[in-house]
Amino acid sequence: MKYRGYLVAGVERWREYREQLTALKKKPILFVMLNSTEEADDVGDWLRTKYPEDFCAEKTLVIHTNKTGEITKKDLEPARRLAREVDLSENPSMHSLVC
Repeated sequence: MKYRGYLVAGVERWREYREQLTALKKKPILFVMLNSTEEADDVGDWLRTKYPEDFCAEKTLVIHTNKTGEITKKDLEPARRLAREVDLSENPSMHSLVC
């Protein structure tokens, strides 16, 4: 994995923030932006595999963009839903966003 060192450091920092923000009933989101859709898919899969308790299935959203930076049609509605619901207390699942 090309970005392993950065990702491990990011996850460790994210965990620190998560602990600190729990008392405030806030949750941090790990946001990873990559150069290509292939890299985004690889990093999403790697996070789900390496840290399944934190980033399994619905806890990680991979969003693809086109060459102008616009979210692809297939990923637009999930991204909008996430933006609306990310801070809701009844939405404890989302932890990472990979673009």
